[in-house]
This record gives sequence, C-alpha cells and structure tokens, in this order.
Amino acid sequence: MLPFRLFHNKTNIELPLSLYSCGLHHQHPMYRPIGYPTFQCMICFAGSGTFHFDKQPYIKMRRGDILFVPSKLAHDYGPSTNEPWLLGFIGIEGSFVESLVNALQLPIMKPISMSEPKLQQLESDIRELWYVSEPKERDPYHAASTKIYSMLTYIATMTQSEKPIQNYRSSTSAKDMLPASVQYMEQHYMEDLSLANIADTVGYSKQHFQRKFKEIYGVNPSHYLQRLRLLKGAELLSEHTELSVGEIAIMVGMDLNYFVRLFKREHGITPAKYRVKVK
Repeated sequence: MLPFRLFHNKTNIELPLSLYSCGLHHQHPMYRPIGYPTFQCMICFAGSGTFHFDKQPYIKMRRGDILFVPSKLAHDYGPSTNEPWLLGFIGIEGSFVESLVNALQLPIMKPISMSEPKLQQLESDIRELWYVSEPKERDPYHAASTKIYSMLTYIATMTQSEKPIQNYRSSTSAKDMLPASVQYMEQHYMEDLSLANIADTVGYSKQHFQRKFKEIYGVNPSHYLQRLRLLKGAELLSEHTELSVGEIAIMVGMDLNYFVRLFKREHGITPAKYRVKVK
C-alpha cells in the first residue's frame, strides 16, 4: 500500500509535466464539490467503485480499469461494495498536460480496460513514481516528468491499438463530428482552453473549425464557450453559497473582473446580486 503523497517541483524551471500527487491504497468515499486541483489518472487494481460527475451517469470501475479525470471538475467517488477497493492514482500538472492528452486522444471520464500484464506494468510505474523523491534519485523531478510521459503514451498505445484506423475528416460530416468539440468544452470549460486545442479534437484547423461551428450552431465557438462558463457560474452561485464569487470565477476558467463584467451583461445584474436573488 502506498498512502496519498504530495510532491512539489523544486527545480528552477517549470516542467511541462509534473507529479503533483500519487498513491495506491484502499479507497474510502471522497466528495469533491470543487474538484481536484490537477488532472488525474485513476487505476483500479482490485474490487470495484463508482465515480459520479454532475449531471452525468455513474461510472463504475473494476480491476484493470483506468479513468482520466479533468482538473477542477466537481465529482465524488467511493467503493461500490463492502469489498476493499484498491485504487491507484496520479495527479499531474504542467503546461503540457492538456496538449498531450489531446494529442494522444486519451478518453476523458470514460473507463479504459487494461489486460493483466499491462496492469502489472502500471502498478510498477506508480510505485516508481511514489518513491521518485527518495535520496537515491539524483534528479527526481525530471525523472517523474519522464515517467509520467511514458505512462500516458503507454496507455494511449494500448487504447489506440484497439481502434479501427479510419479517416474521420473524409468519412464523417462536420455535423456528426462537431458534437465531440462541444463535449470537450463541457468537460474542460474550467481550464485555459484555446480555439486551436478545441479544433484539434475534431481534426480541423482553427479557421475551418470556427466556420463550420458557426454554420451548425449559429454562434462562434468562443461565444459558445463563454456562455457555457457563465451558465456553470450561475449554477455554482445558486448551489454553493460557501464559495466566493472569485473562487467561482476561477472554477469556470475566467478572471474575476472579466467574469463579473460578462455575467452582468448576460443577466443584467452582478453575480453577487444574482446569488441573493435566487436564494
């Protein structure tokens, strides 16, 4: 068993991938109304458990299942039976996380099943990460960054090898493809999204994506994302009165002043007055 452990990058440079937390132990129920600070990789090694995200069906994890969880997304999870649920987890931060996940086409909030040999390899990787800051490691933070990259690409290789090779751009219409970009925005609205990254989810250039998106949805993708963030902000204002307006602005991926200004433009009142009104 490896208890929960926090890591702090003490190098002079900001690594593109950094280990934030790690562990492997029997998991008890967790409730995270404001999500977790970083992107997470969760791996089930024994028993079973369930994850629940707001307005989403419950996700069940069994031995061999992997689940990627976005940062700052409200969720709760816990064992689904009296049997101990052995869960391994890695918290990953850094400027390269989102780009790498997109490039590897790793599914978010959808369990991935691994075979027994692959599961054993991932357990070994987690243990190596957990002990990475021990004195024997000369450069632990770079070693952890390299190991995380290796793990994510290893998982991606396993998932991609099971997918049929096809040219989505030539065989699928924009009307069928663009919902994937909407889903991506709904899952990552709390992060610093760029149009180029969103366009990558459907394999379009930024310019082509903007044009096709507006043709089908009637608004440009930036406006859609902006309204999505304001909608989520309004929900948090009414459902989580313990959170300040500033905290909610951060949770929906916006600067406080920008959030207040756009919210007032959308609703006609400030976030603080909106909260009082809906009580």
